[in-house]
Amino acid sequence: MGKIDKTAFKLIQKNKKAFFNYEIIEDLECGISLAGTEVKSIKHLRRKVDERGFTLVPTEIYLRGNLVKLKVALCRGKNVHDKKETIKERDQNRAMRRELKELQYR
Repeated sequence: MGKIDKTAFKLIQKNKKAFFNYEIIEDLECGISLAGTEVKSIKHLRRKVDERGFTLVPTEIYLRGNLVKLKVALCRGKNVHDKKETIKERDQNRAMRRELKELQYR
């Protein structure tokens, strides 16, 4: 029997909207069954959320070995200006990749 590679993971779902709507401050990997230090970390994050007005947002669900993991991020909402900046950067990067691809095929 081969060993399971615990560093490899298979992404099930990524919350792309969270990265657009929120500024990610800190993230934490959690399993379905929490115990010991993971519970302590969640309680610590909960205190941060209550004190500073942040929110907890699930950002990814994935498989690590045969365990289902959830990545939760401590977030702060973005302003409209920040969202427009994100759209502008994404469009510029897309245009640059398109130009490079065209130059490559000439």
